[in-house]
Parts: sequence; C-alpha cells; structure tokens
Amino acid sequence: MPPLLLRAMRCLLALCLLSVAMPLGARTYSVDDMLRTEGFGRIEVAPGGRWLVFERHMPFETAARFDLDAMEVLRARLYMVDLAHPATARLLLPPEHGAGMVMLGFSPRGTRLAVGRLDGQRWTLGIVTLATGAVRWFAVAPDYSDFRPTLAWASDDTLVILAHDGDTPPW
Repeated sequence: MPPLLLRAMRCLLALCLLSVAMPLGARTYSVDDMLRTEGFGRIEVAPGGRWLVFERHMPFETAARFDLDAMEVLRARLYMVDLAHPATARLLLPPEHGAGMVMLGFSPRGTRLAVGRLDGQRWTLGIVTLATGAVRWFAVAPDYSDFRPTLAWASDDTLVILAHDGDTPPW
C-alpha cells in the first residue's frame, strides 16, 4: 500500500474517532429531568378486540403528593381507543385534580372495565361501561398488586375481588 494512501487512511480514522468522542451539546441528567419523566403502565386490548386501554404515567412533578407508596397510581391516567373506529386516544374518564386511576380488569365480553382510583387517601373501585364512558363507584377498597391477581370477573355482571374495609389503600 503506498505511504500516501496509508497516511490518508490514518488521518481519516483519527477524524472519525475524534468526531465520535466529542459530545454534541450533551449535558448531565438532572433531578429536574427525572421529575419530568413520563411513561406507560399497562396496555391492554379488551376481550372481543373492540377497545384498547392504556395507563399513561404523567411526570413525577405533577403528582399531588409523595407520602404514600403509590406514585405509579397517582401518576396514572387512563386512555382508550375504539378499535372499531380508530382515532386519537382519549381520556377514559375526566381527570380529577390529584387523583390517579389504574386498570384492574376487563369483563369477559370486554364491555366493562374495573378501575381503581386513588383520591387523597381514598382508594375506591369503579366499573366503567366502555361504550358510554359511564362509571359507577363503589364504597370498597380493592386489593391491588402487580404480582398477583386480586380481581376476577365471574360473568359480565359479577365481579369477585379481594377488598379491604372502608377506602384505605392496600399499601
């Protein structure tokens, strides 16, 4: 290989390495960045395939409180898409200041969804009719765990849950 070509290849290699090693406007990840972090929780399609519902986790800085072991619930907002008429995802239920909601489970035909809502220190069960958006809240605190089932639909009209007395959160 001619010495001139070898020298040109070395210079080109050095330039490539220098361009990769130089940061391009990079900065360190800060606590403010972490507090602005968003994400997603559960994403599920209802039995029958008509509805898609997902949990959007809002930034940590929007949480109403930090003293409960419930940050994922407090940050969660439920969105839905009607897969029969695809469009932009919309909120399943109107937002409530300081409250968070999570999915607990679809009914067997996929027409209803059990949800848990944490509002202040009150943890309650709700059943949402997906076609209309109507919700019925119950004075019961469903058990909630990412690691084990705590709810089962026996039929479209019958729900079996592990629950606590009153509206005390399970954590």
